[in-house]
Order: sequence, then structure tokens, then C-alpha cells
Amino acid sequence: MNNATMNRDEKRKLTGFAAEVYEWLESIAFAFAIAVILFTFVFRIVSVSGPSMNPTLNDADRLVVSCLFYEPEYNDVVIIAGLGNEDGELYNEPLVKRVIATEGQTVQIVDDIVYVDGKAIKDSFGATPNFLGDPSNYVDLSTPTTVPEECVFVLGDNRMVSRDSRHRTVGFVPETYILGKVILRMYPFDSFGTVE
Repeated sequence: MNNATMNRDEKRKLTGFAAEVYEWLESIAFAFAIAVILFTFVFRIVSVSGPSMNPTLNDADRLVVSCLFYEPEYNDVVIIAGLGNEDGELYNEPLVKRVIATEGQTVQIVDDIVYVDGKAIKDSFGATPNFLGDPSNYVDLSTPTTVPEECVFVLGDNRMVSRDSRHRTVGFVPETYILGKVILRMYPFDSFGTVE
């Protein structure tokens, strides 16, 4: 075999190797683009900040949130983003809360029992707290109060420390502020799984 034949074979091998590398890079770029689209429009990753959802979720848990075509339903754990306080300032962190009532339903809290449409809700998340701080910061829910259109009433599972729809700085949450429903805890790894 002469030198010209060897050089041709080497060039073919290089071209084959380069083509394979190109195919791999193309596949990686495509997968990356799909991941970006999914995690921009379909799923989001959010961190829990604080103890208001204990024992269901803990501070610094990492959550996967489904945000495409979401309609709030009772008992969903949701992420609320972009909500402002009474001074017009946005909350620094997204809020993680549980949907207790949706538009048109009535909510009442009497003797630490939450009633939705006149029925006491049965859950394992503990009593409603006495006022945290100034009682004037809380919405009066001693009589049945209707959840406004396109809004939800949310509570934290750790109700003794949760700032939620009972508090004037949160109140009834417009659905436009709901980023989506929590579907999965991805971190810490030993707690990986769906969120109920």
C-alpha cells in the first residue's frame, strides 16, 4: 500500500470521527434546547424558604413545579410568585402554600377549625394559630367569606408560623400569581418523590 492510499484512509477515518463528534454535539445541543424549553414553559425548579410548610416540605427543599395550563384545585401545593405586601414591595422568595378553597367557595375559621362551604376540613396540619403579631394584620374570617373570582384561599401546613391568606399581606391570592403546582421534591435526594 503506497503513501497516497494511506493518507486517503486516514482522511476518511478523521472525517468519520469528526462526523461522529458533530452528531454527538448536535444531539447534546438539541437535548439542551428541549430542556430549556421544558424548564421555561412547562416545569420550574423552586426552593422552599422557611418552615411554613412543615412537615410536608422543609426549608431548602428543591421542588419541580408544573406550570402549563394549571387550574388550582383543593389540596394542591402551589407556588405563588410576584405577590406584593401592603407596601407594594414584592416578596423576595416565592411562597409555597396549600390551596384550601377556590373561587366562589366560602371560608370560615372558628375555634381553630377551618370551614369550607360550611364543612370543617379534615387535615393533619394542625390548628390555626393565635395571631402572630398585631391582630389587625389578619383578615376577619369569623363569618363565612366568599373567595373572589379567579382567586384562591391558601394556608401553610405549619399553620402556627405560616403567613398565608389569613394575613392581610397575602389575602385571597389571584390565580395570575400562581406559578404552578408542586409535583415533585428532587432535593434532598433521600426525600425524592411526589408531593401530596
